[in-house]
Amino acid sequence: MKTEAALGVLILLEFLLAIFGLATDAAPAASGRVQGALWLAVAASSVVGWVGILYRVPAAREVYLASWVGYLVLMALRGGVVDTGIGQAAQLLMALAGGGVLALLYLGDSGGRIRGTVAS
Repeated sequence: MKTEAALGVLILLEFLLAIFGLATDAAPAASGRVQGALWLAVAASSVVGWVGILYRVPAAREVYLASWVGYLVLMALRGGVVDTGIGQAAQLLMALAGGGVLALLYLGDSGGRIRGTVAS
């Protein structure tokens, strides 16, 4: 499988797992105004990052990476919560798919194609 196809599959998988996570208890509970704003920023930057990656926008890698940094901050701010097994599995699978996307972007030749430094 070519890296471009793998990147598209991983983005689709992450999108579907994010939707599934919202349907279960895996969605982070925004207990305050700051956490709610951060959650919206993470969701919006994830979508912008996915679209930008698919359309090879040069700044998409950084936007996507920033969305994951924001997600990690959001998880740290939410404190101790009790999730169901299916919710935790959805979060873990989403993190694995997101890690795969980041690995392809920063370690594979897909990142060079997005930045325009590798010939297509």
